Amino acid sequence: MLSPNDLSVIICTKDRPWFLRMTLLGLAAQSVRPGEVVVADAGANSADETLTRIERDTGLRTVRVARHTPEFQAAATRNAGAAAASGKWLLFLDDDCLPLANVVGTHLRKAADPRRWLVGGFVRLDPARTREVTPERIAAGDLARLILPKELADLHRRHRKGRFYDLIRHPKRPSIRTGQFSISAAAFRAVNGCDEGFVGWGGEDDDIRDRLIRWGARGTSLLGSAVCLHLWHEPHATKPARWREGDNAQYRLSTGRPIRCAVGLAEFEARRRE
Repeated sequence: MLSPNDLSVIICTKDRPWFLRMTLLGLAAQSVRPGEVVVADAGANSADETLTRIERDTGLRTVRVARHTPEFQAAATRNAGAAAASGKWLLFLDDDCLPLANVVGTHLRKAADPRRWLVGGFVRLDPARTREVTPERIAAGDLARLILPKELADLHRRHRKGRFYDLIRHPKRPSIRTGQFSISAAAFRAVNGCDEGFVGWGGEDDDIRDRLIRWGARGTSLLGSAVCLHLWHEPHATKPARWREGDNAQYRLSTGRPIRCAVGLAEFEARRRE
């Protein structure tokens, strides 16, 4: 089993200080704290004030990486975070994904095979339950009470399906949801990270899954054991009503896509060295 110092948590954020603060407080309240937290900040407004407050109040050490992107470009932000991370294993979270207290420890326990990605579960909170999320509730470890019984049952149902898909070597399942997934740094680099050709909502998670599978990796479901609360917010302006109507659909479905994306982690690092 890897040690906490082997794990880098990478949070992708863009001008949402309350969401970022709640997710960082969730990491500070973990039963196993990560050795490193990298905040990949794509916003026009610096997250430094939020990070300074978190470090002062909780002792959680963070590293901020700024890569301002005028458009919503999650793939580019994730690459910036991965480039700054020092861990052997990378756990990606979005700033609206508040981890329950066992998430880091669960990923660490399962992080053994460098050709396995791990995907955790989500419960999407409605506006009323999102308003019940407070620093005090996070510190007290009282978040699980916000999950409805039917939502918990659905998580376990999807986890069983994920294990079945793994047993039969389903070509597309279990999938990757970039709001909470972890992977070895070596595997992430082998496929050149996330494809920065994706601009706007959607597509980059399915793309990296497909490229990882072609490289020889497989997924492991943690849908029922590593759970984040997805904090409610209005859908992003670039999210289409139907996936195939989105700007990224044609790019995502194009043929001849290489295992190593053409513009990804290596190209970002090369530009940074210039």
